[in-house]
Amino acid sequence: MNSILPILLILGGIAGFALANPVWDDLSALRNERTELSDIKGKIEQSRTRKDELMKELNALPADKRARLGQMIPEESRREDILLIMTNIARKNGVEIKSISFTESRAKIVGDFASVDTTLSVLGNYANLMAFAKDVESSLRLSDVERANIASSGKSPFDLQLTVRSYYVEKKLTE
Repeated sequence: MNSILPILLILGGIAGFALANPVWDDLSALRNERTELSDIKGKIEQSRTRKDELMKELNALPADKRARLGQMIPEESRREDILLIMTNIARKNGVEIKSISFTESRAKIVGDFASVDTTLSVLGNYANLMAFAKDVESSLRLSDVERANIASSGKSPFDLQLTVRSYYVEKKLTE
């Protein structure tokens, strides 16, 4: 009997260890997850603090500068504004917009920014079309000329095919 008791104690210890080991592993995993969540919470707090600082800076800007910033990167696509900008630039440069269309861009953009592609066909003489393209490129609205193609049937007017990607803020920054 005396020799059975130590064997039972050893077997009980091994069984206890076998049962406790998965629980210990789970406990270790939970501790690691808690540490990761704590780190994420800290990053969220830093982001929130930075957002608050940026909002204070934005709100401190004079109204005219905020309006100008809103024109550069509006809080929605505002296709009607793009149409108005293109029409005014065309009128200024003496060219005719033959067609215009809009499509939401599938481009990956950092943060809360999205884009809309404007494809247009413009008729005019070469010099006026080049002036038009330059004015589109340097307009206040933040945009990139993605594609440009000019064609001619031998005589003026030339036909300029242009695709312009305009950016906007997809989510409101002024919460």
